[in-house]
Amino acid sequence: MELDRELNAMGAVLAALEPLDAEERARVVAWAMQKLSIQGHQTLKPNSPETKSLEPNDTVQETPVSSKGALWMRQNGLTALHLSEVFHFEDSGAEIIASEVPGSSTRDKVKNAYVLLGLSNFLVNGTPTVGDKAGRSVCERFGIYDKTNHSKAFKGGNELTGSANAGWTVTAPGLRHAATLVKQISKSDD
Repeated sequence: MELDRELNAMGAVLAALEPLDAEERARVVAWAMQKLSIQGHQTLKPNSPETKSLEPNDTVQETPVSSKGALWMRQNGLTALHLSEVFHFEDSGAEIIASEVPGSSTRDKVKNAYVLLGLSNFLVNGTPTVGDKAGRSVCERFGIYDKTNHSKAFKGGNELTGSANAGWTVTAPGLRHAATLVKQISKSDD
């Protein structure tokens, strides 16, 4: 009985949204979520506005993204397909699955690894933070951890703020840089 009521409500909502273009639909849905005090995670599905550039036969796993992460995606023109080529999403988080971290030097790669790790946390829980232990672990996995020079990667630049002891936060410029990294790693635009 409750399922029938939900299905009827979904049908009515879809019928009301159908005449609108994707951008108008997104604004209406965002407004409704705000009015109803709905926060937290949403699931981006392959046929959502964020993935409208996909061909019908393309398949992408459902991508659980925080509301802040979904907004970041729209602002940076990224789709679930872009993210699926950089991260593997699970209930507990997102793991970097790119084959390598971009950068012209080990120092750049280390900073980019931390930025991507912060982005993965931002996408899942809305907070772009990185624990130094987790960052070092990712660097070791990619073969870019240099025990002697690791801390030098954080000097200069405005992508990260914090310290090894307190942890790192990816800044607004860092999140813009992260979008560039995702686009660079992703092969979906080829």
